[in-house]
Amino acid sequence: MVARLSGSGAPAFTPYRVFSTSDGYQQGETFGPPGGNSLNDPIVTPTYAAGTRRFQLLLFCTSGAPGDCYLDDHAPLEIRGAEVTLEESIPPSLAVSGGTLASGSTQSGVRNVGYNASDAESGVAKVEILLDDQVVAVRDFSTDPAKCPHTSWSACQEQVTEEVPVDTRSVPDGTYTLGARVTDAAGNSAVARQGQVTLGNGSANATGGPTGGQPSGIHLTHVNSKRTFVTSRLIRYGSRATLRGVLRDPAGDPIPNAAVDVLLQTERKNSRLRKVTSRTTDANGRFEYRTNPGPSRLVRVGYDRNSANSTYAFTHDVKVRTKSGVTLHASRSRLRNGQGVRFYGTIRGNRQRKVLEVQVRKPGGWDTIASVRSNSKGRWSWRYRFKRTFEPTRYAFRARVRTENGFPYATGHSSQRYIRVR
Repeated sequence: MVARLSGSGAPAFTPYRVFSTSDGYQQGETFGPPGGNSLNDPIVTPTYAAGTRRFQLLLFCTSGAPGDCYLDDHAPLEIRGAEVTLEESIPPSLAVSGGTLASGSTQSGVRNVGYNASDAESGVAKVEILLDDQVVAVRDFSTDPAKCPHTSWSACQEQVTEEVPVDTRSVPDGTYTLGARVTDAAGNSAVARQGQVTLGNGSANATGGPTGGQPSGIHLTHVNSKRTFVTSRLIRYGSRATLRGVLRDPAGDPIPNAAVDVLLQTERKNSRLRKVTSRTTDANGRFEYRTNPGPSRLVRVGYDRNSANSTYAFTHDVKVRTKSGVTLHASRSRLRNGQGVRFYGTIRGNRQRKVLEVQVRKPGGWDTIASVRSNSKGRWSWRYRFKRTFEPTRYAFRARVRTENGFPYATGHSSQRYIRVR
């Protein structure tokens, strides 16, 4: 918790921490001025009891009637920020509920596995399908803002029931124990076993090809990257991300002239994953996709679509994160101590009222001096008067917009503006 306490009184005001649980209110403890005034010197609260649902900071007189207190400031208690760590240790629940892979006969090719996962605390973040202890399919919901919005105590959806495709050619032929592992948003996990399955792909098995050991499926990188597998990309506002990929069969050989689908889901509220285009691989199994300018989004490339349930045998997800585009202007660049300046600008691409921070550069880094809310069109304005500049000084200012749930952009800041005061 980062808070600032100012003002005086006879008797003085005293801040008090109070939190409530599902069983009713419980009191915390007092803290004295000036409190934690920066992230380097925060107020560290104790670990509160399980079931806590509310946290408050109150300001009251230490004794006497309220009229005995007076303030030096109209807002003596200012909450400047908070970093909250939530913990829970209850494991999720999981059951493997069938699917074609568990039908009993010798299996080959792509088969489905059904499961039911639930977690009433932090929610289901990831499910992995296992053959013995080898992961053969993954459903990672943590990258999907629709599945894990982090807008309530349950960061992710509390229950998932579905079937996922498993390429049996990704492991050698033989008999395996079919199972699944679920991980909740707090990192707790549980494993469930279904029974034995027998695989028989013969020469089509992943280990039997001439390149034995080359990864199969779709693998994406981005332009000028030395990495062969990427899952995220950070770009400037208004720019594009170019993603290059290669499609290989289970033997590791490239698949030429194959159609791969490109699906997008932006981080805007109520956005859904939808197909936007297709690409055809070249003779070396390679393809390229370039995004349009826009908000942060999930890019999914899929191959071998199952028309019955709209799933793909192979997919690769890349989270393209777009920095927030915010501008800052000043009504004047030169003034005297005691005079004021108006800062103004726009949060680009914004469709809602959004809080931004006005910052000034100090020797130790950037310090936030004001939080300003824009209007519904993204425009904002704030006035500041210099009162303590007693020698010629050149100040650097910028505006910063933080990422948050429901806002489809990553943290970004404006270019710097310089003000000379004498």
